Amino acid sequence: MEKIAYKNANLLLTVSEKEKELLVAMGFSRSKIVVVPNGVNTENFKRSGYSQEIRKKYRLDGSRIVVFVGNLAYLPNREAIELISSKIAPRVKEEVPNVKFIVVGKIRDEKQLPGITFTGFVDNVADLLAVSDVGIAPLLQGSGTRLKILEYLSSGIPVVST
Repeated sequence: MEKIAYKNANLLLTVSEKEKELLVAMGFSRSKIVVVPNGVNTENFKRSGYSQEIRKKYRLDGSRIVVFVGNLAYLPNREAIELISSKIAPRVKEEVPNVKFIVVGKIRDEKQLPGITFTGFVDNVADLLAVSDVGIAPLLQGSGTRLKILEYLSSGIPVVST
């Protein structure tokens, strides 16, 4: 289906030269493929003055914060949440006192997992990243640019990823 769609499209957009070359190797015309790299606007992730308000709103005062950003309608993100809940959070909590795990992003269902705070969709993810100590991206499948990692780095927090 993708090949048929590509063949009938007037223009194909890829996010990297590598993806463009893959399409060319599949026989698609180089002239109708344009590379449009994706990324984040680092200016949007400067520390805000709302840290105390955010910590209070999500009951994070006195806690070390591990954050995961992702739309939970996306299967790899849901799998990451299961991994965080079952393996990562329990091990980290053994070693790090007062740690809290927060998940920021659209929630697919109301499933609650022990030790994880779900924020749901937020207007400004940068506010929550500003109060976080580390960003994680334990994704076992999926492809493309992991924009959450670029957001973490733009916020100045360390990143742990697969």
